[in-house]
Amino acid sequence: MDRNRASVFLMIQSVCVQNFWHLVCHRSSVAAHGSYLRVQLGKYDLFVHNHKGQLSCYVNKCPHRSSRIVDSVSGKSSLQCPYHGWSFQPFRTAVPRSETFDESPRDPREAFLDQWFLEDHSGFIFVALKPLFPLIEQIGKDSSLLLERIGSSLQDCHSSQVIHYDASWMLAVENALEPYHVSKVHPKSLGTVGLDDGVDTLWDWSSLWHASSANARISRVSTLIKNCVDLRDQIGGYLSLYIFPFSMLSSTESLSFALQLYQPSLSCENASTSLLTTLYTPSIVNERMRDSVEAFYRSTAEMNFKIFEEDARISSLVYPDSWSIEPLTYFSTLELKINHFRDCCKKALSLSCGLV
Repeated sequence: MDRNRASVFLMIQSVCVQNFWHLVCHRSSVAAHGSYLRVQLGKYDLFVHNHKGQLSCYVNKCPHRSSRIVDSVSGKSSLQCPYHGWSFQPFRTAVPRSETFDESPRDPREAFLDQWFLEDHSGFIFVALKPLFPLIEQIGKDSSLLLERIGSSLQDCHSSQVIHYDASWMLAVENALEPYHVSKVHPKSLGTVGLDDGVDTLWDWSSLWHASSANARISRVSTLIKNCVDLRDQIGGYLSLYIFPFSMLSSTESLSFALQLYQPSLSCENASTSLLTTLYTPSIVNERMRDSVEAFYRSTAEMNFKIFEEDARISSLVYPDSWSIEPLTYFSTLELKINHFRDCCKKALSLSCGLV
């Protein structure tokens, strides 16, 4: 990647990571006391943690000697550094052998984990370091209302998976934004849903693709599952909501929702992306059908994993230096959201110039 292109890439990524809100999970991912979910946004290693129902987003680095506090993608743990045993709670830090720090220039008990801002929007957890906009202004009123509708039904975190892309986050996101490739890349996975061309809706920093399915089996299964779960609001067909810069929420018939977080690597030289995808579901209310419904959700998670693996493979074939901030030279109407994404990147670049 030439120097000018790399500079543009890094400026866009920097403002995207530091100055936007990021949809990282649903509250059900960290429902229990002590549970956490770890995410990587560029150079920032973060985790969302539940302390007696209070959610916080921390930088995953002990203020003492910079050890990681948590080392897995998710789990349940007290906030204790594995190196020297410093432990952290909101407004309180416990330091073993604190009397040995008498000559330290600062009292270690006044050291806390660095935090990001966190907002809970209808159960969806957003985090930000130095946001340029209030959350609702960034995601927009229509996206906000859609998240409220979706959030009313989601109670359970079914499963999380990580897929690695040998492609920049920009190429990974663009692949996910367009359905033009579905018949060629996903003939035996997403292609079997039988989606039509759908309708695109574009907002300032988000977009939506809503399509209908011609698959009669999906219609029959949908009717069966809907009678077995606590589905408080139903959105028919297939939808994919993109929230700039790194998050996408998708569903077929509202039976479950898959949240994709495209976690960018540290730099443009390392053209890789780590996709954290999590499947969220309504609660099962028909106990006689529990085994069948859980089997359905397992197959959904397996199908999603297959689709994202296929996406990762095809994205790796795209030359890393081919990405541009300019609109596509040749674009199908099914790739409209790519040009919208690039326009968002261009706006982000303008914002980054103003922040220098």
